[in-house]
Amino acid sequence: MKRCSYFLIFVVIPFLIKAQTGTIKGKAMEGINREVLSGVTVRVAGHEFSSITDTSGLFEIRSIPAGKHNLIFTNYLNESDTLFNVEVKVDDVTLVDMTLKPTKNSLNEVQITYLKTFDTDVELIKKLKTMNQVASGISSEQINKGQDRDASEAVRRISGVALNSDRFIIVRGLSERYNAVWLNNIAAPSSEADKKAFSFDVIPSSLVDQIIVYKSPSAELPGDFAGGMIKVFTKTAPLGQSLVFDVNGFYRPGSTGQTQQFTEGSKTDFLGYDNGFRASPVGIPDQYEQSNTTLTKQFKNTWILHDKKAIPDSRLSFNYSLGFKVKKVQIGSVTGFNYSNQNSLYTIRRTTYESPVANIVPEDPTVTYNDVQSTNLVRMGGMQNFMVVFNPSNKLEFKNLFSQTGRNQSTVRTGTDEGANVLYYGFGYQSKTLLSSQLEYGYVDKNNKNNYTISLGYSLNNRNDPDLRRITYQYPPDTMFRTNIPPGSGQLDVTEGATRFFSKLSESIYSINQSYKHTFSISTYSFNVLVGAYTEYKSRTFTSRLFGYTLPPSYLRRGFTALPINEIFSNQYIDATDTSYGQHRPAGFKIYDATSPSDSYSGQNQLIAPFVSLELPISKRLRLISGLRVEDNTRFLQTVVGVDTVHLKTNSRYYLPSFNLKYDFAKNSVVRLAYGKTLNRPEFREAAPFLYYDFELMALSHGALFPSIDHPGGVTLKTATIQNFDFRYEFYPSANEMLSVGLFYKKFLNPIEQISEAHEHRTGVSLETTFHNSDAAFCYGIELDIRKSLASLGKFLGTSVFKNLSFISNVSLIKSQVYNANEQGRRSEGRLGNPGLAHWQDQCGDVCAQDRPSAQSLSEWHAWMQ
Repeated sequence: MKRCSYFLIFVVIPFLIKAQTGTIKGKAMEGINREVLSGVTVRVAGHEFSSITDTSGLFEIRSIPAGKHNLIFTNYLNESDTLFNVEVKVDDVTLVDMTLKPTKNSLNEVQITYLKTFDTDVELIKKLKTMNQVASGISSEQINKGQDRDASEAVRRISGVALNSDRFIIVRGLSERYNAVWLNNIAAPSSEADKKAFSFDVIPSSLVDQIIVYKSPSAELPGDFAGGMIKVFTKTAPLGQSLVFDVNGFYRPGSTGQTQQFTEGSKTDFLGYDNGFRASPVGIPDQYEQSNTTLTKQFKNTWILHDKKAIPDSRLSFNYSLGFKVKKVQIGSVTGFNYSNQNSLYTIRRTTYESPVANIVPEDPTVTYNDVQSTNLVRMGGMQNFMVVFNPSNKLEFKNLFSQTGRNQSTVRTGTDEGANVLYYGFGYQSKTLLSSQLEYGYVDKNNKNNYTISLGYSLNNRNDPDLRRITYQYPPDTMFRTNIPPGSGQLDVTEGATRFFSKLSESIYSINQSYKHTFSISTYSFNVLVGAYTEYKSRTFTSRLFGYTLPPSYLRRGFTALPINEIFSNQYIDATDTSYGQHRPAGFKIYDATSPSDSYSGQNQLIAPFVSLELPISKRLRLISGLRVEDNTRFLQTVVGVDTVHLKTNSRYYLPSFNLKYDFAKNSVVRLAYGKTLNRPEFREAAPFLYYDFELMALSHGALFPSIDHPGGVTLKTATIQNFDFRYEFYPSANEMLSVGLFYKKFLNPIEQISEAHEHRTGVSLETTFHNSDAAFCYGIELDIRKSLASLGKFLGTSVFKNLSFISNVSLIKSQVYNANEQGRRSEGRLGNPGLAHWQDQCGDVCAQDRPSAQSLSEWHAWMQ
């Protein structure tokens, strides 16, 4: 009996007591404006149970004995209050809300210093509600709920935003060139060589605090955007210590476990860069016209394909944050590292329809290709942010982001081209290094009347494309696959021959961004004045070399052109000698330098952009924010056009006004009306005459300065200007809920567009892409964004399951169109929609059929016809 009593006292009774408990959850708010209160102490009267509200004003107290209890709420800045007779039920959650009044006492000597966090939905919605521009965004809290792995997956959840190639952002239907990207308060470097674009997949989602997309212009925002200006805010360290280590593996349907094909690579490919294995041979002359066997053999035979099983994708991330105080100074550090290795295998079908009659598409495609594309993508990056808060008025931050990306890709393309069977091989490796560093100092006085911020930034973008190899086989005219390698020292064919391409790009950006805001008070009326300036210097250097194989006429040539890819450039076929009929002459493959002087260029860009903005309260609920931004831009481009070395200098100055009208016609409702003028400048690559064959697009690509018939010196692109109009209604039912619907309209003058033209080469007509200014364009649409908490549904159903669930959705309907005054004329002249070589062939008539030159450009055709 004693043992039984002891068992009841020490085991059963405590278990029963513990079972008779419940939980209290709730939110603390301020009674006047219903803003959430963080740092409020909530205590159960007569017990030791307590909690402190978080940044969302939420608290939770568990294991409270069942029954009625009084909750005591205390806070420095609010009067203490008590919530009486809160009933706690067994194994249930009791939900309560409490509003506190601001304290009436004067706290002259009390100073509270803390670092405010911005990674919650509540803080994001509060920021969107109070800002002056039309904007949308996503917080770290929502990103974590969605399990997004990087910023590219997260940003597509924002209304009006889509992705191109899973990493480039499209805002309001406008491509990446019409959008600006900033990391914190400094412009992000372009991660691409050929266009203005930032690859969002280089930023892990775990390092993101907020992503804000500004959709209407204002004076303090850059003027070079039309779709949106995207700011990615990276994390800062709160007080305390945090360590997160994450390892993931992923099965990719259709790829994992399948056989991929790659050529030999370097031992550092798994780190995202080439260690020099693919580099051009040391000692190759800058430019040479004669080749020999020794020179050819210096190039590694990296044409041999090796089979490899695609392993599952892997991802590793490591994040460590530390925040502490040294006396009154708060110091924080955030360290992040991420690594991913992905393998993909795609089958891509490509078709081309060509017709000699304008606006009539034939039933059957002229060209049909099937690509088997094997890709290994490695990303390695890190972030290191430091922060020092000296006091409530002074803060210093040093933020750094580094990314290294390596992509190894092999493409085997088969199909038919105007009746001929073709076989293409394309092997390439590309590595990109991205570095962004910025030092920012912020000052705000005790009364918040003076606010000064200065940011110093440096960005580096390096891209290396070592040994991009391409080769073409086809039949007929023969009955088996043969290469199109030209004989002897004839002119190389960059589209149909066997070539090796090497290029390097280096771009550095130095910038200073500073702003000063002051609040003026006249009697009971106050208004804000914001002045500042953004200064940026950008320098780019691009170099490339193109080599191509030739095979001299000989008795052996016919057999050599039929060699398979794994044998064709072996040493025995480079050293080969034709001994037929008593001869003894070289008959092997030779590699020649096909580099043109225009294949390299350098450029510098200087931007000075002062701005001023006035924030004027017209009434208690109506506020006008007007501003003016002046952008003075000077661009230098050094390149070769035709045979002339060109030092091109362009200077422009634009005055960009903006108006944002904000009306709070109800407590939780906002109406916005905005107008602003923005612009879009041409990029270096869009102007440079560098000619490049894009294997993916199956097209030659060049900038606007490339010589043409009508413009032997090329065309200088104009800066596009855009008129932007926005109207938007926003409704905020609670601190973490939002409904918005907006209309927008944009009118473009001289928009910069990529166009297609016909291009004649040795084996026929191929596609050619370049850039030009269209006459005009427009874009308009409607956007809907909903964020709704499901807690009310839980109350209706009598369950707490929906307490932390939310419904989030956005919809955009967008229409855009480009106008060209002479569009119909181009369609009637050009075989591919623009005046091209096919048109000049038609004008040539029967003469071309009898004596057709091997012209490589429109200018050559035109000169021959004259």
